Amino acid sequence: MGYDLTFFKKLKKDDFKKQGNINDDDLALLLANCLGHSDSNIRDGIAFEGLVTLLRGARVSDSGKRKLLVECANALKPKMPEGEGFLKPFSALCVAEIARTDRIEPYLVPEERQELVEIGADYLKSITDYRGYDQKDGWRHGVAHTADILMQLTLNDNIGVLHHKSIMEAISTQISPLGEFYVYGEPQRLARPIFFIAMRGTIKEEEWANWLTQIVNPKPVLNDWSEAFSSQEGLAKRHNTNAFLSALYLGVSTSENEAVKNMLPSLKVALSHLP
Repeated sequence: MGYDLTFFKKLKKDDFKKQGNINDDDLALLLANCLGHSDSNIRDGIAFEGLVTLLRGARVSDSGKRKLLVECANALKPKMPEGEGFLKPFSALCVAEIARTDRIEPYLVPEERQELVEIGADYLKSITDYRGYDQKDGWRHGVAHTADILMQLTLNDNIGVLHHKSIMEAISTQISPLGEFYVYGEPQRLARPIFFIAMRGTIKEEEWANWLTQIVNPKPVLNDWSEAFSSQEGLAKRHNTNAFLSALYLGVSTSENEAVKNMLPSLKVALSHLP
């Protein structure tokens, strides 16, 4: 569309107010095209900040949000090249903001919400880039950003038990990726959607017990948790699993919600398995 850096800088300086003849729906797509920019001042400070301003200010139409969702969802597909690794994590953040708009004021139909769950779950399971913050490049943070999509969905009254189970399954695949130490708050971000699912009361106590048993299973990385201190892979699995369960426990143990309390006995058992 021929817009240059001068346009974007003026856009931010003017607090993302309407510029010239471009409408807000088109502006949102224009900003989305910058989510993979190598400069964090543009990617984060202009593109994402601008999208948040437009979406939270209810300036993008329902059809505009649907077009924006298609744009960002396409960026999350496995066939899309990783490049410098910025586009997918920031597209995930944009999808989280779109999911938030439907939570605040519903406009999607059930089939679209099902697709939104699949977009978040499928991308989370596909992530292999675990970079977080870089002093020069800024943030990537794919796992945490995608957990934000799932959090927005679990807060949505129109998301039900089958969706919750899909989200739980996706999160379980990234609680402790092989050989990776989470150091940028990923366990806390992954725990949030699980906590909000617990608040919904859609998952039975025995189902939580089975899911948490799966989470603390040391295999296939370790035969037994006693081996955790003998390898980097074992240390990473212990570190990440403990961080996730501890973050979840902090919320569950202090909650007055009766549905949440149903998870507490199984959560205590799960934590007791870790050395």
